[in-house]
Amino acid sequence: MNCTQIIYDLPQAADNCGIETITQTQGPASGSTFPQGTTQITYEAMDVSGNTTTCSFEIMLENTLTVTEQVSDYSCDPENPYTATLTAGGGTEGYTYVWSTGTTTAQTILTATSPWSWTVTDALGCEQTGEVDLPIPDTMSITLQATAATNMEPNGAIEATVTGGTGNYGYIWYDGEGNLLATTEDLTNIPPGNYCLEVTDENECIAQGCIEVENITSTIDRTLEQKITLSPNPTSSEVRISFDIPQQRATLILMDISGQEIRRMHKQKAADEVTMEMGDYAEGVYLMKIVVGDQLVVKKVMVVTGY
Repeated sequence: MNCTQIIYDLPQAADNCGIETITQTQGPASGSTFPQGTTQITYEAMDVSGNTTTCSFEIMLENTLTVTEQVSDYSCDPENPYTATLTAGGGTEGYTYVWSTGTTTAQTILTATSPWSWTVTDALGCEQTGEVDLPIPDTMSITLQATAATNMEPNGAIEATVTGGTGNYGYIWYDGEGNLLATTEDLTNIPPGNYCLEVTDENECIAQGCIEVENITSTIDRTLEQKITLSPNPTSSEVRISFDIPQQRATLILMDISGQEIRRMHKQKAADEVTMEMGDYAEGVYLMKIVVGDQLVVKKVMVVTGY
C-alpha cells in the first residue's frame, strides 16, 4: 500500500432469484491509484431475471503530510550563505528528504543559484514538494587605482570601485599606521604612503583592499610633452587628449589655476585618446596634469563661451 493506493471491500448483493453479476460502473477499482480528494464509486448488481440495482459510496483521500521551511538569515560566508531546515509532520512517520542541491537530510546549505526545490516523502509514499527562492548577492570586491603624489606633497589620490554585495556601501579608510582617515568612497589630496579601505554593505559583509600611493619627482619630460596633445584648445564643450604612447596607462587630473583638483580620469593601456567634458566649467584657464608612470606633464586648457 502507498499514499494513493486504496483497497476497499467490494459490495455484496442478495436476491431471491439469485444474483447474476456485480459490475463496477464508476470510479477506480480496489487497489488502484486514487487522486487526492473525493472519488465516487458505483456498482451495479443484476439478478438472473435481468433486474438491476446500484449502490454508490465515496472515498476521500487526504494527504496529511505537512512540511514547514525555516531559512537562516543571509551569511557573508560565500560557502554558507543560507541554511535551510525542513520539519515534517503528519502522514506516516519515516520521512525522507531530497533537495535539488543533492542533500538527503532535513537541513541543507543553499549555495547554488536559486530557486531550490525539495521533496518530502512519508513511509507510505505521500509527498509534499516546495521551493525556496532567495537572493544570493555577488561577493563584494574592491578595485583601487592610485595616482602618485609629487615632491612628497599631499596631492596624491586613490579611486575605489566596489562591486557585488547588497545595497549601499559604507567606507572607512586607514593609513599605513591604522589611523582612521575618511569615510568617503575615494581619497584625494593625500601624501605618499600605504592606505587601506574597508567596505561594508547592508548585509554587514566586509571587503578590504590596500594600495600604495607612490611619490614621483616633478620633472617635465619634453619628449613626453610632445607626444600628448589637447584639442580643441580653447574649447567650449570638450577637450580631446591624444596620446602617441601606446600601451601605457595615464592619469589625467584637471585643476583650476590655483591647483585645486576638479576632476580625475584614467587612460587605459590600449586607448590612444581620452575625451573630457568641459562645457559645464566657467570661462578661464585650467591646468591638465598628466601622469604617465613616473613622468609628469602639465598643460593649460582654456575654456571660452561660444568658441
